[in-house]
Amino acid sequence: MMQTTIDAGRELWDVLVIGAGPAGAFVARELSRCGMKTLLVESKSFPRDKVCGGCINGRALAMLRSAGLGTLCEDLGGKKLSSVELRSGSQELHIPLPTGVAVSRRAMDLALVQEAIREGVEFLPETKATVIPKTDFCCRHVLLRRRDFDPIPARCKVVLACDGLNHPSLRQLPLFHSCVAPRARVGIGGIFKCDSCSYPEERIVMAVGRHGYVGITHVENGQLNVAAAVDTKFVHEFGMREAVLQLLQNANIPVAESMHRIPLHGTPLLTRHTPNLAEERLFLLGDAAGYVEPFTGEGITMAWSGALRLVPLVVKAVACWNPGLVTQWQQKYHHAIAKRLRICRALTLLIRHPWAVRATLAVFSACPGLCIPIVGRINNTSFDLKVSKS
Repeated sequence: MMQTTIDAGRELWDVLVIGAGPAGAFVARELSRCGMKTLLVESKSFPRDKVCGGCINGRALAMLRSAGLGTLCEDLGGKKLSSVELRSGSQELHIPLPTGVAVSRRAMDLALVQEAIREGVEFLPETKATVIPKTDFCCRHVLLRRRDFDPIPARCKVVLACDGLNHPSLRQLPLFHSCVAPRARVGIGGIFKCDSCSYPEERIVMAVGRHGYVGITHVENGQLNVAAAVDTKFVHEFGMREAVLQLLQNANIPVAESMHRIPLHGTPLLTRHTPNLAEERLFLLGDAAGYVEPFTGEGITMAWSGALRLVPLVVKAVACWNPGLVTQWQQKYHHAIAKRLRICRALTLLIRHPWAVRATLAVFSACPGLCIPIVGRINNTSFDLKVSKS
């Protein structure tokens, strides 16, 4: 593993990937498998917790299998998911899931980074990256800063910005300012142990309320993962912990005693999009490109789907830059990712209205078969991509 930013600055990298979340670590691994000399940088130390529901649906599992990581979730001790229990007030609905696994982001992200390193990726944790406007005929320039040391310039043929909602690596490039949706919610999450709780295994237990929603799932090592999307005013009024507890209590979901003590983490405003997804030798991927409230658990799926589609374009960009690749990535993203985002957006808009939630639960409770097409659309395991080594 790369030890210092000085070492990184001595090299000309084919690809420099910023952000070691699901999108960044996954795409770095795939690019290295294609023969690209790849550097992965991450501003945080590893392992670290992230706010996330931790749900890996059937489509995402199929992508892992295609990439040669079919046993990864099982190896991490991920818990099988077979149903969703939705509760709103006194109403509840049980929806069967065809397949799915729950695993914490702490475990998943670390495992993906380790798999990337195993495939030849160089990894620099605790390193802040800033893409600077300067380009030349064959590369882009990125400043790497580790701890309190002076920044070191690094050169690469292509940069991938995969550093999340605010994509801080692009702060010197106003073209990539993200547009936050009106009434966007914040994310809240944490991991806790519960020795005597009533949350069923193999089930996502979800409370839907006027001010947001909370999901609880079993993950590896006897832990439970809690993740929520909550109105900002509600959080400011009550604080993160009390906001989550109230949403659970209002949906008649038992609150484990340990939930009163667990550390919770927050996120920036969630729902947003970045109109421009690429420029010369630079592509955006994952949450940096756009994000919708994670009610359907589609975030990781879309990150990996985008990564698989972007890899061939990056390989072409490294070999010979072509301005047409910018347009190609915009088109591929909007064709494959944006239309799935629209499904997520429609569902998250629906659950903002208590009367609509109650009516929907009543209809689906009376006609459970109506859920099948929606669940099938989200968990669809078919996709038209294969990943191969060069």
